[in-house]
Amino acid sequence: MATLMCGVMILTIRAWIVNRIHGWIPAAFIFSTPVGVVGNAVQGADVLFGCSGVMFGIAFAGLGFETWISASK
Repeated sequence: MATLMCGVMILTIRAWIVNRIHGWIPAAFIFSTPVGVVGNAVQGADVLFGCSGVMFGIAFAGLGFETWISASK
């Protein structure tokens, strides 16, 4: 899981640097990582783990949409 998160963060940060995607996408990936770790590590913080998954999913959908839009230009 950590490898996936690091790879996605690097991919989105690089795409943001070259102005291919909006900045909220790498920010959402970066923010979802510690939220997921805390939600997994702290007993009773299962809601945070779920929120992390939702943030990751929204960011991944945004990445796909932005990639699709930039490819059609």
